[in-house]
Amino acid sequence: MRLLILISGLITINNASREYEPLVRNYHGEVGIPEAARIRAAEAAMSPNNEAVKYPYVAGLIIKLTSGEESVCSASLLSNTILVTAARCWRTNYHQGDTMTVVLGSNFLFSGGVRVNTNNVVIHQRYNMDKLTQDAAAVTINHVDFTDNINAIPLDSRINPDFYGTTATIVGFGTIGADKDRKFSMRDIKVEIIHQNQCYSVFGYMKIVASANCAKNVVGNISCTGDTGGPLIIDNMLGGIASFTGPQGCERNIPVAYYLIVYADYWIRQFL
Repeated sequence: MRLLILISGLITINNASREYEPLVRNYHGEVGIPEAARIRAAEAAMSPNNEAVKYPYVAGLIIKLTSGEESVCSASLLSNTILVTAARCWRTNYHQGDTMTVVLGSNFLFSGGVRVNTNNVVIHQRYNMDKLTQDAAAVTINHVDFTDNINAIPLDSRINPDFYGTTATIVGFGTIGADKDRKFSMRDIKVEIIHQNQCYSVFGYMKIVASANCAKNVVGNISCTGDTGGPLIIDNMLGGIASFTGPQGCERNIPVAYYLIVYADYWIRQFL
């Protein structure tokens, strides 16, 4: 089954002359913790603004790990009390979440909006921390009221969807390639889903097995690892959850993998 979508930059790979791209398995150590520090510093230099939130269902996650360190992820709001994110935002072989602050209705991660603390996180029972499969987690929070800046996104539950050639949107708080000059942290990128063989050419068939589709950028920038847990939006529905990429995803336009919602739909709906 196709469990992942890979978001790919416009890169040409000679399989005979290069090694396959490794995966980022130590998410918090390699990405989340340094991203938290980077975003906090970047937002401190930004001018406050009251612009409307373009994607009211996108949430930021500020995660306190059991080590005492601070990490970040993104998530999608599905109801007044339930969000979905990547399981690796809460648990990896290297780190475990202790509590998190869910940030709703804000273009910034460390200021504004509605902030709700929780440690009620349930990871998918088949989540594999080594293979990064079934990378989904449900987050329960106290009831929040819907407003113009806070609302839910419906699940894309279409069976056996043919996504090839589809234009999708990815949203999160991570860096857009090398772009650090913007008005606020949340941003979006358009991507086009392409054939899964291009996934194999980057990560190798044995890492992706038969569970991946891919996409290329429409506008030239690629999603980064700081977007982990955030949404892949297809036809205004939640089509996937940002899962993993290579160690230098931004700098080298390495693909980002998305866990397809259609294969987690039944599991997610038990929380709604």
